[in-house]
Amino acid sequence: MKTQKSKSLITTASAVLWLVAFKLLVPWQALAVGSWTDVINEPPGVAFEQMVLLSDGSVMGQDSYGETNWWQLTPDTQGSYANGSWKQLAPMHYPRYSYGKLVLRDGRVMVMGDEIDGNGATAEVYDPVSNAWTDLPPSGVGFSDSECVLLPNGDVLIAPVSWNPYPKWTMTIYSPAANSWSFPGSSLAYQDEASWVKLPDDSILSIDLDATTSERFIPSLLQWVPDANVPVAIYSGSEMGPAFLLPDGRAFFLGGTGHTVLYTPSTLGGTNYGRWAPGPDIPSGRVTADAPGAMMVNGRVLCAVAATAANGGIPAPTWFYEYNYSDLSSSTNGSFYETSSPGNPTNGSSINLPSRTFSFLALPDGTILCCNGYLNQLSVY
Repeated sequence: MKTQKSKSLITTASAVLWLVAFKLLVPWQALAVGSWTDVINEPPGVAFEQMVLLSDGSVMGQDSYGETNWWQLTPDTQGSYANGSWKQLAPMHYPRYSYGKLVLRDGRVMVMGDEIDGNGATAEVYDPVSNAWTDLPPSGVGFSDSECVLLPNGDVLIAPVSWNPYPKWTMTIYSPAANSWSFPGSSLAYQDEASWVKLPDDSILSIDLDATTSERFIPSLLQWVPDANVPVAIYSGSEMGPAFLLPDGRAFFLGGTGHTVLYTPSTLGGTNYGRWAPGPDIPSGRVTADAPGAMMVNGRVLCAVAATAANGGIPAPTWFYEYNYSDLSSSTNGSFYETSSPGNPTNGSSINLPSRTFSFLALPDGTILCCNGYLNQLSVY
């Protein structure tokens, strides 16, 4: 018969073994990352610049060489996008590069503005049912590097807008129901090159350009209100990275400085300030500047990073990381783990293309579609 003392020793030994196994297991789980698969049967001679997920689960891709041309990728009968089929869609009316886009509640795609091709004063919508583009009525303003987001009532908030008589920090709202524009006010600071996050209360969070101030748009008030100061610099040369709403309700921003920050909304809601905290720096001194990111179904963020924020991550190369906000081994609000690149899918190395030339799109099957405006090859992560 075992004594009480021997039982305690056995229990203690079991606990130690369990803790050792747990500590060995947790880093393995944290380090497990995804992999890349090339998309087959792509249209010949086409490199995709922008992508949109339609309400039926198919993907619209914009041709970077003929910017008015769009193609549609439909997954196969097994739901595979890598083995999907393609068809060409009706051409957009105006060539566009670096512009706002989103899917309206009725399934149409709205695009507005342009940074390079001189069509910043235009906006149009695509109807997937009729396969046709329609110009929207003139807004009287220009859109360049504008953010856009769908409001709770189905209207579209866009900022910044510019050109007289409106100052450059003005916002506009497009009503699909009325097919008209309104100008309810301005943001508190310039929103050019910004990233927005829609919080659980439907307010829109932004960090101000080249500043450590933040603000939120309150839909019920139709106005921007100040929020707490950001503890680290996120912009570098007016460039920052993407931002996301995490599964735990916090917002996560990646910086052109290589810093990251997390925002916790106030439990009181409304116009009350939230709380900012520094996140982990991107490893090896790397940065996100005009670079893409995408939220995965496991709550991690796939992001593309560069060695410098100059010219939006130019020169090349680009590396790829997963950010795990719930990493138990981290004391700095999560950790980054390097993964392979779409050009080097097995060895974890970089690809010799600028970070700003990549785009990501989260797909319904839990994968991430990746394109590059210089590369005639899409990949799925």
